[in-house]
Amino acid sequence: MIYIIFFFILTQSISATAATVMDACGNHEKWEFKDERHGNWMNRYQAFLLKQESPWMAFSDSIQLRKTSRILSNGTFESDFSEYWVGKIFYELGLHSLAQEYFESSSEHAKTAVIKNASRICINKINQGLKPKIDQSDLTHLLRARELYSSKKMNESVAEFQKIDKRSNLKIDALSDLSWAYLHLEHYQEAVGIALQLRSGIFRNTFAPESMMVAAMALNETCSYQDASRMIQFFIQDYGNSFDWLVHSEKGSEPYHEILSGLKNQSSVPAKIRTEWVKHPVFLSRQEQINRLIENHRKIIGMPSKIQSLKSDLTNKNTIKISKLLYDVKSRKNDSISLAKKYQEIRKDIRTLIRFNRSSKTLLSVVQKHDATIPAAQSKHVAKINHELHEKNRELLTHLKKIRENIDLIEVEIYHGASKDMLGLKKSLKKKTDLQKDFDTAVAWNWGSFSASELERAEIWEDEIGALKADTKNHCN
Repeated sequence: MIYIIFFFILTQSISATAATVMDACGNHEKWEFKDERHGNWMNRYQAFLLKQESPWMAFSDSIQLRKTSRILSNGTFESDFSEYWVGKIFYELGLHSLAQEYFESSSEHAKTAVIKNASRICINKINQGLKPKIDQSDLTHLLRARELYSSKKMNESVAEFQKIDKRSNLKIDALSDLSWAYLHLEHYQEAVGIALQLRSGIFRNTFAPESMMVAAMALNETCSYQDASRMIQFFIQDYGNSFDWLVHSEKGSEPYHEILSGLKNQSSVPAKIRTEWVKHPVFLSRQEQINRLIENHRKIIGMPSKIQSLKSDLTNKNTIKISKLLYDVKSRKNDSISLAKKYQEIRKDIRTLIRFNRSSKTLLSVVQKHDATIPAAQSKHVAKINHELHEKNRELLTHLKKIRENIDLIEVEIYHGASKDMLGLKKSLKKKTDLQKDFDTAVAWNWGSFSASELERAEIWEDEIGALKADTKNHCN
């Protein structure tokens, strides 16, 4: 009762005090009041920020502040701050999904503007970690390059593409787009080199079918008809199984499960499709949330033992202090004033322990209730991932169909251009018997085997962005 009255006196005037905060949920968070009347609870919060007090003890303080706010004539600020404090405690404990729940409640219901804004800042910081990690400068270069390409400023576009870091997640998209710019500039060796690079080595499992279409067009422009046709065959060979899976197996699949199976080399889904899945923004952000939930569960199941350990430490410290006091009383080693002072300190420590015992039960109840919701939350994220990846599958299938239709037209041009050398072409190719055959069947992709050519043995070298330049020749008269 004395403690509550003391708390009341120190906080009575704080509710109406204007407050400011710097770096909310940051490493240097600091709260200040214009009239500099902080109160005992604010000193306790500052001790928590400075890690001079554990989150477990701070939770007890935040609960006490909430109780105190109810007996104040105007306890709005204290009530609002107690909820922010709890959110901050879970934030420091690494339970970000639970911390966000409190910050969202605070940002919605708090009547104190500075606390409402601080909660929103904390939410933003939590969500920043959920965004796919893409270098903004690389993204700027990619968007700028595409804008220049659309404006038919090809040389400037190429220069912008080449500013993208070779290690960037955007590299595949940049290389595929760059091949088009090279084709328009009639830099055919570079356009072919990109296609060769994107179907070999570490890029073999990436999804970049347009580069092969561009390479076929480039080879056709240099009258390299056999190699142009072989590039089309490469496309059929590399993407036929992806097309077949998208047509026949996509509907019954669970992409998220297949991604996990793929990590164990147990997935039947073509690798080119799975690589598109794992770089999808929804997968990246939702997987980060799933990882956080898993980490939350791991931390929550370890909390009871940590709390019990802290209780034992506090109890042992109090027991030692009491034993020393009793010894001093018996031996009359200290005067009555010193003994009274030690007695008051022990009473304070015991009250702290009692409050901690009560609040720790509340804390465990809160986190365990949250833990019970984790499986459903994970399932929700997985369902969202599966939905978005099914949409992505439809995009991939549409994209492949469009490219295949364009390649049919390119192939007509190749045969037309090679008509004067049809005999040589027949020796190295198995020509399609029906160019108008229904494309929407997997059979349309199966053209049998074909021989290697000088194209696969062409000397290549790397440019600024990491695109390869093929040493191909122009055979046009």
